[in-house]
Amino acid sequence: MKIGTLTIVGVGLIGGSIGLAARRYGLCDRICGVGWRQTTLDQARALGAIDEGYLDLAGGVRQAEVVVFCTP
Repeated sequence: MKIGTLTIVGVGLIGGSIGLAARRYGLCDRICGVGWRQTTLDQARALGAIDEGYLDLAGGVRQAEVVVFCTP
């Protein structure tokens, strides 16, 4: 079953890896990332781990079908 929108909260090592794997295996149509620093979100987008980045949790999860938390 394919997910429409996956949101990953925390796009560091673990979250970024989940985003890359989800894209590689075609698990979802869109990947959103929520982070605390714009530079981290920009890097994740440049690497292809996410399609969109958000600095606020509410905006990032608003249209998500699945949310994965990768934060301490």
